[in-house]
Formats: sequence, structure tokens, C-alpha cells
Amino acid sequence: MRRRLPRLELDPEEVEREYTDRVLKSRVDVPGFRVAQHVEPLEHVGGDVLWHRNYDDGTTDVLLADAMGHGVEAGIHAAKLVTMLESLAAPYRTLQDILASLNRGMLRHRLEHESAFASGLFFRFRLGASVVRCANFGHTPPIFSGSGEVPLPTHLALGIVDTIPVWSETELDLAIHGTRFIAFSDGITEQFDPAGEMDGTERLERTFAASLDLELDAMVARIVQDLNAFRGDALVKDDRTLIAFELAS
Repeated sequence: MRRRLPRLELDPEEVEREYTDRVLKSRVDVPGFRVAQHVEPLEHVGGDVLWHRNYDDGTTDVLLADAMGHGVEAGIHAAKLVTMLESLAAPYRTLQDILASLNRGMLRHRLEHESAFASGLFFRFRLGASVVRCANFGHTPPIFSGSGEVPLPTHLALGIVDTIPVWSETELDLAIHGTRFIAFSDGITEQFDPAGEMDGTERLERTFAASLDLELDAMVARIVQDLNAFRGDALVKDDRTLIAFELAS
């Protein structure tokens, strides 16, 4: 990790390779769940991250993160985040513990006078269980098929300040909240139409609820199609990432 991180700061082509291989080409796989995803960077690289790791004990960690900025600068932050995650993540570590290490790593490995932070959601799934653990680091909460948007304790984004671990975990019981849910970056909900109206979480929730009869991949495609129809000829100004999970019967 210590050798790879400096290369990302000096070589834009390395950033693009890392982002393409580790984010754009990576398909999130969660045993016991169906998963569909849409990752659309504003440029050829971006700051949105979807990362996952499957462990031998049946646990899977999934992280959705939105690093500050766009283009190569954001891609550097995103690639660094994934590189650190792959060294730090382990099933015996709590989500809070992993996030605390990521936070320290972001502060330690950024350039002098650089300001970089990342918001997101960190999920932990367990094969055969309907309870998902989630830690929120400064992000919009997920939306569930039964309960809609489920409020979570919102803690600091990563990379802002070196502090004691504050990223508490919440247990989300899908038997209560619904067996299908989505998480997304703010490029999904902060898209504007030609008149200057923002798409917003409430509109996304309505589109999600109206698409629940579709297969998961088709549902994600419908949400993106609806977002593009809403946008019209207005500019896309941010990376757009959406991931959907459904507990397999």
C-alpha cells in the first residue's frame, strides 16, 4: 500500500487504470442477495466508489463512498480509498474500526495543503441473515421497499479531522424495513432539470416504489432512465452511482 499510494498522486494513467479496474469493472457480489449497480463518472474517472469484499466466514462488506471533486483529482482520492480498504478490511474488525483507520489513512496520505474528504455508507452482510449492519459517514441514508428512507445516525465524513472513532453501526432488519433497498451518491438526487428544480430524495423514493415489481437490474435501469428524462437537456454535474440489494428467497 505504501508503494502504490504515491504512484497515484504522480501518474494520471495509473489513476485511470486503478479506477477502471477497481470501480467501473468491479461487480458487487453479496452471497444470499441479488445486487444491481450503476456507476457513471462525470468524466473518464470520478470520485464515486463501490467496493466489496467476501470473507470465508460468510460475511461481506460493501462500501459506497463519494470522494470530493470530479475527474482525475477525485479519482486519486477514490483510488487511494480503495487501496487502503483492501489493506485494512477484515471480518474481525468492526465497521467503525475500519472507518477510523481509513480516516487516519486519508489524513496521512494526502498532499500538503490538499483538502479531501469522502462521505458514504458502509454495509456488512452475513450469509443466511436478514439483518444488515450499516455505518453512515456523512451520507444520505438508504431507501427500503417497506419503510422508505430509514434515518441512520450521521457521523463525520472521512478525511476531515483526526478524531476518536465515532462511526456507530446500526442494525437494519430487512424483515421490518423490506427485503429490497437502494443506496446512492448525491449525483443521483442532486440532478437538476432545465428549470432548475432538483430531483431530490423524495422523487427518487417514489420512482423506487413504483418500480418494485421489476427485476432488480430492470429497476435500476428504470430509475436511471427516469432520472435522465427528468434532466432533459440540463447538464450532468456530478458522478452518479446507484446500487440495489434484494434478499434472495
